[in-house]
Amino acid sequence: VSRTGGCFSDVAHALRASLEKQIESLISGLDEMENSGDSSQTWRAREPRCLHFFPTQMSHPVTLVYLLPPLWPLSLSNEVVDPDFGLEKARRKYHVLCGLPADRPALRVANVAVMRSTARARPSDPPGSSVRRLRDVHSLSPGLPNSHVFPSGTAHLVRGKYDYYHYAQDGVDDAGWGCAYRSLQTICSWFRLNGYTHIPIPSHRDIQSTLVAMGDKPPAFLDSNSWIGAIELSYFLDEKYGVGSKIMTVASGLDLPQKARELAKHFDEIGTPVMMGGGQLAYTLLGVEWCEKTGECAFLILDPHYTGGEDVSAIVPRWCGWKKAQDVFVSQFYNLLMPQPPRGV
Repeated sequence: VSRTGGCFSDVAHALRASLEKQIESLISGLDEMENSGDSSQTWRAREPRCLHFFPTQMSHPVTLVYLLPPLWPLSLSNEVVDPDFGLEKARRKYHVLCGLPADRPALRVANVAVMRSTARARPSDPPGSSVRRLRDVHSLSPGLPNSHVFPSGTAHLVRGKYDYYHYAQDGVDDAGWGCAYRSLQTICSWFRLNGYTHIPIPSHRDIQSTLVAMGDKPPAFLDSNSWIGAIELSYFLDEKYGVGSKIMTVASGLDLPQKARELAKHFDEIGTPVMMGGGQLAYTLLGVEWCEKTGECAFLILDPHYTGGEDVSAIVPRWCGWKKAQDVFVSQFYNLLMPQPPRGV
């Protein structure tokens, strides 16, 4: 207080004004819940919570009052509980007040800022995970070496945070069959870390059990070492996250540079990681660097086949880096899964 020349009465006045605003926000939330059309009135069991957000578009944090399920955040382990139910109208209002984009979430429960003093496991880690996964590997120091297209090309990169999932994490020996599962986990981490869902990252068994329950796979598929591809990933994302996907196909992986314009548009407008499956191998694509004049293209590959520890120096650029098509892909049919996040707040 002394540094700003104020006094205790100024602090008390500011605190009183802040509390009044929070109470007004709580009353508004109660009114919205009461008019939500929930005939079971389960919202009455919810509890008011002050949540802190720090959107990347803002230079300061924002505190909002939401009515959340009892025992939150422990209740988030139950996929049936949707902490964002009935709050969309309030979020739209707050997005307008804060000047935030109207096509992607910034103030959902999954967007809550994690304070250093209270941080434990990362929010994208599966329950019981013992691995401290690397986040946004391609942007970690010392950075990626330039691609063969640099400086004539333009880079089009994944938008938003993600965690790096790869072979042998969490004590699962999935070398030789689990690369598509790991790519899916990386994609799911993107949806969770960027506020689209509160659902925990699925394990291999979660993925398999979902495909069996849908009728896509027989019961014997559960707990097997069976490979999956882009089509199965699209089924899973639709079933568990309500996320649709586009599937790009090429007759040969060596033809992928011909799809550079379409991939660049995906990263510029959508921004999700892309799963690439072909020749019994799967990769995660984080971006393309493309020169429109020459047609040259480099692919930013995040390789799930890595089996070592979470060491950036061991991963970049061998397992995360710019690659030529002929250095990674084979002359076989490829499907590319391009998840399409729902638009809205």
